[in-house]
Amino acid sequence: MASKFRYVEDVVKAKSIVTSGILGEIVLFENAFTARVDMSARWNAKPAISGGGVLIDNGTHSLDIMRYFLGPLAEVQVVEGKRVQGLPVEDTIRIFAKSESGVIGNVDLSWSINKELDYYIRIYGSQGTISVGWKESKYRQSSGQDWVVFGKGYNKVQAFRSQIDNFSKAILKQETLLITADDAIASVAAIEAAYSALNQSRWTPIGGGAHGVKTLVPV
Repeated sequence: MASKFRYVEDVVKAKSIVTSGILGEIVLFENAFTARVDMSARWNAKPAISGGGVLIDNGTHSLDIMRYFLGPLAEVQVVEGKRVQGLPVEDTIRIFAKSESGVIGNVDLSWSINKELDYYIRIYGSQGTISVGWKESKYRQSSGQDWVVFGKGYNKVQAFRSQIDNFSKAILKQETLLITADDAIASVAAIEAAYSALNQSRWTPIGGGAHGVKTLVPV
């Protein structure tokens, strides 16, 4: 599964910080991928080709990142914003999710607004907060006043290079894949549940395993 964010150095470091326990018990996860992009002539906004809009386009990354930090997801709820570009698919979405461990999360996705945020991931724990950003990543424990910078931000080239390197070494049996086939199936299941939640306006359980995955065309 081509989810480059699992290969971003700051994301990997943030995962190790969260796992270390220094932020305490995780309570809330936030993610936002928003930018003003004219999608009128792009294949991503043609449902017969893409299967959906911004939810399937960027939401796959968001829900995979959430699973990476929180573990398996249990259920989702999705609310659509105004379609200001006149597209046949959704261009602004908010996702609410709950992990199986009880952590709540929310995700903002849009092709039509830019939230002007410096950080695309924020995770709040009972003893601290971590922020993963475009130009800098940092964390702070509640027992201290100073932020600790641990990364220089998002580097797309580095992420793709690390992804290709991991894939190549896996073929040569020199290391294991960072993202497994089970991760890919779980991502599809989460997006399928998200579209179901969007169309029915309710919390929807996320299925797992190799069940039949439908074509994700929104109504």
